[in-house]
Amino acid sequence: MTNVYARDKQYKGWSVTERADYLRLAVNAARKYKFCGISVMFSQSEFERLAPPLWRFEYSSMYSAACQMALRTTSFWMDEHKTFLPITYAFESGHRFWVEADEILRGIGQYPELKKDYRYRTHFALEKKESYGLQAADMLAGSIHDWTSVSHAIARWMHLGQSS
Repeated sequence: MTNVYARDKQYKGWSVTERADYLRLAVNAARKYKFCGISVMFSQSEFERLAPPLWRFEYSSMYSAACQMALRTTSFWMDEHKTFLPITYAFESGHRFWVEADEILRGIGQYPELKKDYRYRTHFALEKKESYGLQAADMLAGSIHDWTSVSHAIARWMHLGQSS
């Protein structure tokens, strides 16, 4: 989906409207056939602006925290829906903090109680261009990001309107 946003490869020459329509159809298709979609959204730039410089060395990176939150949220959803199957977690490869997150996730796999809590079977990193599931997750995360951006903009506009 990165190529759609960038108007790259087969999407060269597509207008903004054509690309938006295409993404809308793709998101609708992903929503129709998904079993469960979990999205953990952080602003890397905002985190880096606000966090103390040594945060990562004391608590791990925001990316590692997001990976752990994805596991916690997924297992919570599974509990709520009475689905107790073990989960194989897939993450996009190439993130600069993947090695750190991978170590933490492998650690979870070594503790029976954590494995049970997270329904953890295993995890792996995967090239997004080779995985339709990761592409669908990106589309859903993008639509959630767009929704929250719009919601924040509307809330801010309404707040500004009330203060004048």
